[in-house]
Amino acid sequence: MRQVIGLAAALAVLGLRCESNEDCRRDPRSCDDADACTDDVCDMETGQCRHSEKRCNDNNPCTVDSCDPDVGCVAPPVPCDPSKGAKDPCVSQPLCNDGNPCATRFFCQEGACAFEAAADGTFCRVQGDHCQPGACARGKCVKDPTFTCDDDNPCTTDSCDPEKGCLYGYANGLPCDDGDPCTTDDACSGGECLGTPVECDDQDDTTADACDTQTGQCVHTPAGP
Repeated sequence: MRQVIGLAAALAVLGLRCESNEDCRRDPRSCDDADACTDDVCDMETGQCRHSEKRCNDNNPCTVDSCDPDVGCVAPPVPCDPSKGAKDPCVSQPLCNDGNPCATRFFCQEGACAFEAAADGTFCRVQGDHCQPGACARGKCVKDPTFTCDDDNPCTTDSCDPEKGCLYGYANGLPCDDGDPCTTDDACSGGECLGTPVECDDQDDTTADACDTQTGQCVHTPAGP
């Protein structure tokens, strides 16, 4: 004999539950395996639960990462080990090196990276930048506010490269002043300001011709007998 069941019962068999005739929905399947050390998901294609091992890594070299099935990832401080001498993580932990130029030693302290500061006044470069020299102050590199690559030479081009430091080139052809009133058409050449001597020859053999270095004027002195 063919059995006839109601709509609600049929839906219940399929895992569906109706709040009303117009509101039917499927209850989500729980894949929780009660293990905090697994990531639990339901495969949308197969409908099967999948449990993958949780990866516990806080990227902190001063903690020991593990997983507790009850609470999940835990990261207690790395234990000190005096028997390792200089390799004791509480004495030296190279993985804590963050590039601070004002640190002389990196180590673990209560689950966190720490460092020993260089003496105040120690020369340093901010983030290793040759264009930002400075001095250490309380474990931090402070840029020297007076630093400049300006060489006070108008015949050079001054610039700075973070890896090489100050760079200088020739500003050839740039007008300049050599400070000599007895030259004219001063221009830069090879990093120097050079001018053309003023022509004071009056074509008179009876005079001694010269340029006055104070005024830049030509002076013609009668020649001696």
